[in-house]
Amino acid sequence: LDKVKNTYIGQFLREINDDNKIHPFFDLHTVQTYRSASSRPNFQNIPVRDKQAKKYARSGILPSPGNIIFDFDYKAMEVRVCASISQDPVLMKYIEEDHDMHMEEACNIYGLPPKRVSKDLRHFSKNGFVFPEIYGSYYVNCAKNIWKGCEEGKLMTTDGQDIFDHLLSEGIIKTRSDITSFENHLREVETNFWEKYEGVKQWQESVIERYIKDGVLELATGFSCRGYLSRNNLCNYPIQGPAFHCLLYSIIHLSDFLLEEGMKAKMIAQIHDNLIFDCPPEERDHLQKKCIYIATQKIREDWKWIKVPLSLEFSTTEVNQSWDSKKDIE
Repeated sequence: LDKVKNTYIGQFLREINDDNKIHPFFDLHTVQTYRSASSRPNFQNIPVRDKQAKKYARSGILPSPGNIIFDFDYKAMEVRVCASISQDPVLMKYIEEDHDMHMEEACNIYGLPPKRVSKDLRHFSKNGFVFPEIYGSYYVNCAKNIWKGCEEGKLMTTDGQDIFDHLLSEGIIKTRSDITSFENHLREVETNFWEKYEGVKQWQESVIERYIKDGVLELATGFSCRGYLSRNNLCNYPIQGPAFHCLLYSIIHLSDFLLEEGMKAKMIAQIHDNLIFDCPPEERDHLQKKCIYIATQKIREDWKWIKVPLSLEFSTTEVNQSWDSKKDIE
């Protein structure tokens, strides 16, 4: 609660202007991957997973009177960029079939069927294993991070079984402190992962070889990264940068659209692959259709390097309701 008060709410209170609004900065020149950063206040660092922290931090963010807060997220954008630039046939097929690779790996990591994998367990599969592996990490570090997350979060399966009790019952670990057995188990999961996504592995190695030869890392969107780069940097930057640039492309073209149509809706913030609007409710449907066209169709016509379908997820508040109250739109 102290962190929520001083880190999140405190920065909002410090930055309220005479118009009773905050005006965050979104910088495009401070991050080596050419993605964005935010400051005064940092609008890209606001709680979302912790429900209590999310409620307190977001309840004071309101639309203009009579409006709604409306947004879209690129769905699995970094995975789609990875598939496009690596052209891994398995990953491309999974995306086209809307296959949940994070759920599949969660089943492999925890020895669970999909129906018993909770959102939190899937989250640690995604952010503790899939992305770290794609970004150059390996099973020992992944095992430590997943283990720590399960301990601190006291994670359970969907039917209420403690995850460590489950791992014990499956023989994946011998005691509740047996991280060594979990590391060995994750080594097998990692081996199977890279046998499956061999195309991504080959792409990683080719990026590293080119950098060693030329000293330059080229991004699909035309930018280049130079200087001393680690293996993790070389695997991460070509995905992280272009993934954000897809949102930046959408911002540019949607800005033109809002101006040309004389709409009252305004773009007010972005969080990496998420774009947020202050929108009159009567404009929402028209804006939503245009977002889909520009962000998933027009972009692929202009950027031929995007080899897989793109998808958006939308959410909205009710009129005059806070950002905390937003709900997904089908």
